[in-house]
Amino acid sequence: HAVDSNRLAHEIKAVVDIEAPVHEADVMRRLMESYRLSRAGNRIAAKVSEALKAGTSAGLFFYAAGFVYADKQREVRIRSREALETTERKIELVAPEEIDAALLEVVRLGFSMGSEAAIVGALEMLGFGRVTSRMKELASARIDKLLATNRLVQVDAMLRKGQ
Repeated sequence: HAVDSNRLAHEIKAVVDIEAPVHEADVMRRLMESYRLSRAGNRIAAKVSEALKAGTSAGLFFYAAGFVYADKQREVRIRSREALETTERKIELVAPEEIDAALLEVVRLGFSMGSEAAIVGALEMLGFGRVTSRMKELASARIDKLLATNRLVQVDAMLRKGQ
């Protein structure tokens, strides 16, 4: 907690440059590893929060809804979490934009498919072998958003890529 917020913001940027989009919990975990800390108390969490604000203000990265992105465009690449520790392999740690990208890619590759198949395929692409009801619920909500923005269209209960 004795580290300057601007220095910490640059250390966050180093994490973001490699892992973006990255959940703030993962940022905290990476920083704790680099400082060889076993747990983050309130002061450390407050310092990281301060550094996230400082880094966003300085244009080092973009922070929104618990995720840190390389920039405001929130561009993502689909990454498999298959090799990660179980503690790091949680759907809540995956940015909504990355879930969207996986859903769109699965539908594109299959040309047309039902929601259930799209969800299972996207979650497999993201490295989740076993699909839980929570994962289905989250992915289904992302499909609804993609349908609402015409990035996906539904024809006879089948999903297709939209605009």
